[in-house]
Amino acid sequence: MNKIKEIAFVVMNIAIPLAFGGLFYCAFAPDVILVKWVSSHLGSHTIRSNIVDTPVLLFMRNHLLDMLWSYSLVFAIQLIIGGKKKCVLSITVLVTLLGTTLELLQFTGVILGTSDVLDVVFEAVAAAIAGLIIIRRGTYEKIH
Repeated sequence: MNKIKEIAFVVMNIAIPLAFGGLFYCAFAPDVILVKWVSSHLGSHTIRSNIVDTPVLLFMRNHLLDMLWSYSLVFAIQLIIGGKKKCVLSITVLVTLLGTTLELLQFTGVILGTSDVLDVVFEAVAAAIAGLIIIRRGTYEKIH
């Protein structure tokens, strides 16, 4: 039963941030490549494009959403691979390196997107928070 509760905790830490991020993108970031792609395939014309950019909305759009995917990714990899405390630290570093790589690919124009050094910082912070939660709860021991 304890294992099931811990797996549910991990799944929630994957699904909730991703769902919030997806909804936020659809509501407040109609010019994001992924939202444009989804809209074109679903034929949806309900995405709002007249949102006033406040500092909070800009932070959420530019950094918080990247933090959410980074946070979720640490939990997802932990769920798939599991392992010991050292693995959690490795996963955290791996997710940070992945975020850095994606930002570099955006900076060099290999992939579309806006490169931002602060994204790397915030993604690393989010990955570290996820790793700390996993370690403090002992999740790495309970789900495998």
